Amino acid sequence: MGIETAEIAGHISLRPVRVGLVFEPTLDALVKSIKLATTAWGGMYFPFIDPTRESPLSLAVELDVDVLYAVDNSAESDQLSRSMGYKWQGGAEWGPFGNQVGYASGHIQSIDWLIGETLNGPQFTYYQWEDESPLKSVLLALHGDYSDDAVGELAKTAFRAKSRTCTLGRGELVARTSEIEEVSPIQLTGREISYRGEAYGSGVVVIRPEEAGDIAQFWNLRASGLHVHPWVVGHDTTSRSSFVGWLNRVLQRRLIPNSKRGDGVDLGPVISIHMPDGMDVIPAMLEAELQTRDIAFRVTNGGDFTHGWRGRHPFHTEFGEFFSSESSRGRVFNVPMPNLDGARWRRGHEPGFLIADISVDSVTGLAPDMVVSMPAARELSPLVDTRDFVTQRIHRVTDDGRAVAVRADEKNVAIRAVSAMAAIETLMSGAGWKFQQTGNGKFSTRLIEKLGGSFSYVANQPSIRTALMKASASHAGLPFTALMSHAKRHRGAWPDSLSSIPHDEYPARIIRYLLARKALQPVLPIRCPECTVEMTVSPEDLRSECSCELCGSQFPLGLALGMHARNDWSYKIAGNIAPDRLGETLPVMATVSILSGYRSTSANHPYALGVAVDSPHGKFEVDIVMALAESYPPLLVIGEVKSYMDPVTAEDLEHLRLLQNHLRANNVDCYVLVATLRDELPDETLNALRSFCEDTPASFGSRVLPILPIVLTGRNLSVPQFHDDNPWKWQNPGTRLSDLALESCRRNIGLLDVAHQWIGQEWKFVPTWRVQ
Repeated sequence: MGIETAEIAGHISLRPVRVGLVFEPTLDALVKSIKLATTAWGGMYFPFIDPTRESPLSLAVELDVDVLYAVDNSAESDQLSRSMGYKWQGGAEWGPFGNQVGYASGHIQSIDWLIGETLNGPQFTYYQWEDESPLKSVLLALHGDYSDDAVGELAKTAFRAKSRTCTLGRGELVARTSEIEEVSPIQLTGREISYRGEAYGSGVVVIRPEEAGDIAQFWNLRASGLHVHPWVVGHDTTSRSSFVGWLNRVLQRRLIPNSKRGDGVDLGPVISIHMPDGMDVIPAMLEAELQTRDIAFRVTNGGDFTHGWRGRHPFHTEFGEFFSSESSRGRVFNVPMPNLDGARWRRGHEPGFLIADISVDSVTGLAPDMVVSMPAARELSPLVDTRDFVTQRIHRVTDDGRAVAVRADEKNVAIRAVSAMAAIETLMSGAGWKFQQTGNGKFSTRLIEKLGGSFSYVANQPSIRTALMKASASHAGLPFTALMSHAKRHRGAWPDSLSSIPHDEYPARIIRYLLARKALQPVLPIRCPECTVEMTVSPEDLRSECSCELCGSQFPLGLALGMHARNDWSYKIAGNIAPDRLGETLPVMATVSILSGYRSTSANHPYALGVAVDSPHGKFEVDIVMALAESYPPLLVIGEVKSYMDPVTAEDLEHLRLLQNHLRANNVDCYVLVATLRDELPDETLNALRSFCEDTPASFGSRVLPILPIVLTGRNLSVPQFHDDNPWKWQNPGTRLSDLALESCRRNIGLLDVAHQWIGQEWKFVPTWRVQ
């Protein structure tokens, strides 16, 4: 079902490729990196990454770069640039800074289209300085310059044709000759990009001109969105002159935030002074200048103040539009590209690669075991790659869709739907671990789609569950009135006050819904005139002559109908599904619908039912694994789901704990879920869950949050979406699933509170319980 035609809808926007330039901190590599960045749109925001530092990928994660590029020839740089999800498809001339121009070029989008046909507004200024200048490395980072290759020469020619030239003396960092805003080569790379983040940390960066690491720190602070200016050690008079001019401009434009006292009194602007490693004394002239102007300051040391973020990226462009795209095969969707300000048709423009950011808001008609939206995990990149090397070079998953490197002159960008189980397997992979979906799991996935899909609240309605189970248990099917009677007696809290369905019409409406979904199908009960056995005939099998399935006799249909005074149609569940298989699927579907409500979008999450696990600790099975589309790090829910009969045991929880520990070792946040249609948990399950809570890990991220189990009973799985017992009434923004899990434990297993305490040699979450 749903594999012939599928449709996705959302928003697509174009932006520069965000490149992390990797090199060991030498002045030669620094100069090369700056010149590469100056040729590219967005180059001012390309961070410099030292592969020899501890956790070198952390900066790439914080600034959410698309690709890593090794600038020098060191083995460490090359290895880091090949990290999963950060590798550009193609090297040398096919790389992001290849020297070829024209259609065969793999170069990222150059700056030529930003200049335009006429010069209006800001004054383009090309800065020059003597090669012997002691400040040349600082000047290069402050103003930028072009490389000597073909792409660099084209960019330089285009810029200089519209610019004035300013030659700086040996004691100058910047020379301003008018009140017109000036745009240097490096500032041009940030054109058409707006920053919507916070300016906390803006200020001055103290630099030793011979230290490549100090200059890289200045560059990275600016690349993270901060307004910063250099103060060069040993060149205080020069630094003061340029700093005063810069400070006047940023204060006038309110680019540095003011500090406020606790009672709301404005304390004026606060500037950060970023000191290099190994230097503790603030330059005296800098401190005196700030004190004279009564400007407060804070001091930071080292290069770890880079202004990172989580979730939606703060650098924004206006080149976007809404889209809707169909796929006849349900696998690859061609999303139309927005117009890049007419750049693809501008005379002399050289189109390069840029990023199409695709945000997916809805998915319809896609097979239930296929997904488009996934967690923003780099290891999923190979799954979403469309293998189009010529026009697309990067495919990676974002928290709401995809980021694809595509040529600026392309008309469409292709994104691929992938197997949900493949995504789950990739996120859970590890040495000695194997995962496979069982036959029952595949069956349940298809049945859920038949009943309405993972977002449907069908299985959360007791009336529907009862009607389906009664129809499944009946060999001959049940008449419409009988199904309505069952639905009426077991409606529970349905429909709620917000429903558009009148209370007295609800039973009939839900039975008709099941008929519309073909989950219930009509059959005509008849009796063989010879052996009197009861049998059913589907509408497709109706004919004037019938055959008895038992005795084989032939008889007229009219005679069989005449054996009864009434001949009412009955309704059976589609596919003659056995009650036990249906009974296993319904509580799982109710749980899936609750988890799917985590986001307001209708884009489906990757989930797999009935996952067989072969681990180093033994074999076991997990009823449900769902990956929620979160920002980094990924978030998985693994769970055991029961109907009314079997309890969740301590052994079940031990298996879930083993898998949770494995996932956390992979930097995947993981919540254990226990769900049942029982209104109350049996003592065996209650005691096992309380014991489980005694060893509660902390959530990944900046906030210390407990990862308690999510415990759901029939009271939570059988109510409308806005009912007080529905779990999504307990969720608070910014806590991921922690608040939901905490409240579920309070309601269902007697948790009073959980405290974060220092126990022995570590911090632990210590629960307290309600006395029974």
